[in-house]
Amino acid sequence: MPPAPAIAAPQTPPTAAEPPEPFDPDATRALAPGDALAPRVFLESEGRTYPLPVGAHEIGREPASGVRLDGQQISRRHATLRISDTQAILEDLRTVNGTFVNQQRLAAPRALADGDVVTFGNKAFRVRFAAGYPAGAPEKPKQG
Repeated sequence: MPPAPAIAAPQTPPTAAEPPEPFDPDATRALAPGDALAPRVFLESEGRTYPLPVGAHEIGREPASGVRLDGQQISRRHATLRISDTQAILEDLRTVNGTFVNQQRLAAPRALADGDVVTFGNKAFRVRFAAGYPAGAPEKPKQG
């Protein structure tokens, strides 16, 4: 039996490589404290801290959640935390097990304060604000 003829790979014309973009040092600079992506609010627990910048953050079991929590008492879409330059508002998304601030069940959206304890189902977190948050707040002295 004669060998099978080799199949030639299709010839594609070479393409000119695009020159690299010029380096822009401003595009890679470190974030300044006032930048929009800098964390404004931290949700702290014994096992994890979530640093959260300005924006809306969904909390729940859903893989796409900004604050993903596991557990039978956590709903897929449990709560939303909306952070602006002036305040952080927590809203329960009509969950069975509830969202609590300082042991009080949320019935309506509520503004958070530094040091509040928020609980989603059976997961508790202390709320910590970044220095100077909300906008115009005095810097917090460092404890030593």
